[in-house]
Amino acid sequence: MSPAPTDAKRIRTSKRARRVPGLRCEEVAQLDGISSEYYLRLEQDRNLNPSDQTLAAMAGAFQLDEDAVAYPHRLAARSSAGRWRG
Repeated sequence: MSPAPTDAKRIRTSKRARRVPGLRCEEVAQLDGISSEYYLRLEQDRNLNPSDQTLAAMAGAFQLDEDAVAYPHRLAARSSAGRWRG
């Protein structure tokens, strides 16, 4: 199930005004249902094999349309295809 836009408002960790709009990494990770450390590894391209479930949760958190949802799936497939499997 994709998070609703109101979930993002509820999940904000700070009540103070932010210099930059949007969610922090920890907040996105919480919406995705993954740890902030795992999200950081994905963001920094240090974990090249996210599950379809993780990608779907991220797409829901970012409220992506169908074309935008397909893009991270293509990236993940390309990354896993190019890795050496010993």
